[in-house]
Amino acid sequence: TAIAFRSKLHISFHFLLKSLKPGARKPIEIVSLFLMITFFGFLVVTGIDMVITNMESETEALKIPYGLVYICVPAASLLMFIHACVELVKNLRGE
Repeated sequence: TAIAFRSKLHISFHFLLKSLKPGARKPIEIVSLFLMITFFGFLVVTGIDMVITNMESETEALKIPYGLVYICVPAASLLMFIHACVELVKNLRGE
């Protein structure tokens, strides 16, 4: 997910931006980046809580904590949060 986000392979986001007039693209992209940063931040915080909560229960087959299984949620969310912040700064600078 983080790689697809960084590569802008999410088809709906790319399709939406290409369908807008050039003057409307930048404000829409900035607002959407703010929303994504907020959402990814929420996923990081709640994902960490989910990992901590599930570290005491083990999977039946592998006998590893479920928290290790769920760690991909905050990890991928953190990567996307960082990339969205970088993209927001680039957009605000006009790059």
